[in-house]
Amino acid sequence: MTNLWLIQKTKERLTIMAFKWSEILFYLLPIVSLLLVGTVGKPYLYFNKRIKFAPIDVVFPILLVCLHFISKDLLLFSIIPHLVVVISLLAIGILVWRFVRNQEVIVGKFYRMLVNIAFSFTFILYMLVTICRIIQVVTM
Repeated sequence: MTNLWLIQKTKERLTIMAFKWSEILFYLLPIVSLLLVGTVGKPYLYFNKRIKFAPIDVVFPILLVCLHFISKDLLLFSIIPHLVVVISLLAIGILVWRFVRNQEVIVGKFYRMLVNIAFSFTFILYMLVTICRIIQVVTM
């Protein structure tokens, strides 16, 4: 009974780990969208001359979706909840650090700094997960 269960779970894991050609879209989409939004879409990131978006603001959701699918293929679970916890702890740490040093917190600047740090951390994590997934596919 347990051997049959183990064989079934192994087959499920191999099925999940199998390479799908649609994964190439998840490997390239964040990088291509960042390049396109940064070059071609820059004039369209302004709204009523008061609200300015950065290319990071547009690409960040795409990056999160791609990271979710690649991490599910690599680790069999999504890494997004762990990323949210790390970014939340980072935000709390920055606020405590500013409180200890008696610096004022301007919400707009704090938000922009947090988004930039979160995007950088997420992009590095995306690159690591993508490289690990490619190594996993090649060595299968």
